Amino acid sequence: MAKVVDAGPWYFDNKPIIVKPWSTNVSLERDGLSSVPIWIKLPGLKLHLSPTPMLSKLASVFGRPLYTDMMTSIRNRLDYARLCVKIGIEAELPKVIIIRDLNRGLIEQQV
Repeated sequence: MAKVVDAGPWYFDNKPIIVKPWSTNVSLERDGLSSVPIWIKLPGLKLHLSPTPMLSKLASVFGRPLYTDMMTSIRNRLDYARLCVKIGIEAELPKVIIIRDLNRGLIEQQV
């Protein structure tokens, strides 16, 4: 059972779920929960910003980078990038981030 609990993050219907060991006196409170994994969508991300190291840097703006979805990693979908990031439960996500591009100046990226 510990293997299942520790192997997360887990998702149901593309939404993160919390998996805890069951006992007869299990609490449904958010005790000790300080962060959750979420998927962040970056619509219209410029192609030169989509290699994996750059995506990891972009994801770190929000929290700790965990995953990139398969379509984003193989660059098969060009209209948006999806990144899974572990964020604090109290964190406010920005609607826009500013990216400094050495060749193109500042880029405003929607989230």
